[in-house]
Parts: sequence; structure tokens; C-alpha cells
Amino acid sequence: MAWERFSNKMRKFEDIHWHNLPNKAKKAATTLGFDKESWDNSGWPESEDKWWEDLTAAEREAAIELGYDQASWDDQYEGKDWDELPRDVKRAAAAMGFNKEMWGEDEWPDCTDEHWGDLSPEVRSGAMVLGYNEEIWG
Repeated sequence: MAWERFSNKMRKFEDIHWHNLPNKAKKAATTLGFDKESWDNSGWPESEDKWWEDLTAAEREAAIELGYDQASWDDQYEGKDWDELPRDVKRAAAAMGFNKEMWGEDEWPDCTDEHWGDLSPEVRSGAMVLGYNEEIWG
């Protein structure tokens, strides 16, 4: 899978249909409030509106199982300088077309003009690492 280029954890199940999820991931998703319909249709449960610190211990563990950490859950990468980004996040951003200069100037790569379904798997995976999914892509 393309996400492996960026991280072996972050959003590792986001592009996998419910019926293909390993039981452990399905249990974690359920803990966060997902069901088959919301998972397969890029819906988000109420837990998505919480900050990391407001998640219950069980929700935090579930989020970790699905590949999130505090920064990715809270979408904190956008406000970071390029040099402050973790290596896997830089690789994901570069796959989308970002470079240090663009990131610092708050410029957006051409892929942001495309529909989610038209993105290459690599670009879509990079976007997911940065906190995007089909629902919020725009």
C-alpha cells in the first residue's frame, strides 16, 4: 500500500473497507464510534470533533491502534514549519507536491484542485497523513 512510504502507522486503515479490516482495527474503529456505513462512506463519528486531550483513555488507545498520534488527530501539522515536521509527514507532504518554500508560504500544490477520487493513491495517502479524508478534502 502507498501509505507504507510515509509511515507504518499513520492512517494505515483509512483506505480499507470495513469488511477487510482486521478485528483489532474494527474494534478500535467501533470504540471511536464508527460502524460499517460510516467507515465505508468516509463519515466521522462525534469523537472526531474532540481534541486528543478530550478523548477518553479507550478512545485514545483506539486512535493509536488506527495509526493516529496527538499531532495527526489534532491536525497540528498545518501550523508547523517545514523543519519541525516529522520525517514521515515531510514525505507525505512532498508526495502531494509540497516543498519547503510552498509550505512556508502557505501555498498549495495543484493536487488540491482535484477531486478526492481523482487523486493518485500516493497523493491520497499523503493527504491522509496530513489529516485529510474524502469528506473534508473539499
